Amino acid sequence: MSGKRYKASYTVEASFIMAIVLSVMVSLIQFAYRQCRQTNGNMRLQEMVEVLRHRETMPGDSLALDTVPYQIEAERGMSRVSGRVEGGNWNLNIESNIYEPEEFMRLLTLVQE
Repeated sequence: MSGKRYKASYTVEASFIMAIVLSVMVSLIQFAYRQCRQTNGNMRLQEMVEVLRHRETMPGDSLALDTVPYQIEAERGMSRVSGRVEGGNWNLNIESNIYEPEEFMRLLTLVQE
């Protein structure tokens, strides 16, 4: 028995492969946007903590939080500045000592004497 051979098209297989390729592309694009939002949130938190640390005032809307998909909190204590950003399934905490160059200069003059 020699089996008959029929001409067939590859549309079923091609559509299956195309569905897989498109699913992978959608996943990669979503991952890239998630990483972009996370990096943006981390950078904004770092900027807020540095501004509070150095007691700087920034002009206008540098720290304005337009519609962002995360929550940012920052506060200045007696000797430390702390900040927290939360968004989706990620979060970041940053703590830093308050920048006091005059305190360093006082300690330096004590060492020199």
